[in-house]
Amino acid sequence: MNSETKTLVGIGTITLAILVGVIYAVSLFSNKVVEPKKVDTSLLIRPNSNSIRVKNAPVTLVEFTDLQCPACGAAYPIVKQILKDNKGKITFVARNFPLVNTHKNAFPAALAAEAAGAQGKYWEMYDKLYETQNAWSDSTDLRAVFIGYAQELKLNEEQFITDFDEQKFKEKINTDMADGNAVGVNATPTFFINGVKFEGSYNELSEAINQIISAN
Repeated sequence: MNSETKTLVGIGTITLAILVGVIYAVSLFSNKVVEPKKVDTSLLIRPNSNSIRVKNAPVTLVEFTDLQCPACGAAYPIVKQILKDNKGKITFVARNFPLVNTHKNAFPAALAAEAAGAQGKYWEMYDKLYETQNAWSDSTDLRAVFIGYAQELKLNEEQFITDFDEQKFKEKINTDMADGNAVGVNATPTFFINGVKFEGSYNELSEAINQIISAN
């Protein structure tokens, strides 16, 4: 074996060793199980958060939502169906996350929902706003629209108007938004299942919830 051949063999051996090392490292990395990262639950659920609470529920589903967001509007009936299909097994929490730079009517809508909530009808207004989203999203007279909804829901109209006009729940909404930013919310809707941020389709959301419930 001449010196040139020895050199080529040596290079080939080194290259093979490096390749084997790379493959081994990639294999270790690909087989590594990454545990889902839970976020601080105190930032997901506040004592005054709007929620449908179920004692000892195996699933706590938190949604950061924008009432004017079309994607949230699309998710709304899916979430309703998930809650219906798993009645008594899910605690559901709705947090305000109006995308104020994109949806000009989202913050006022959140104020209207919270004003209804002060009279014990948050979820009724929440439903109404999603079910009529297309009707008010581009409205230039939101106040009149929302007062009409308050009348339909038989709220104390004077109190609703006062709370809405004075933006009584502005700080609560701002807190929701700050909490959302702190836990990594950058779009709506964003869901958390048992403290873990969910990434996937709406069908996968349902499947993930069903798996947890089945395991319990």
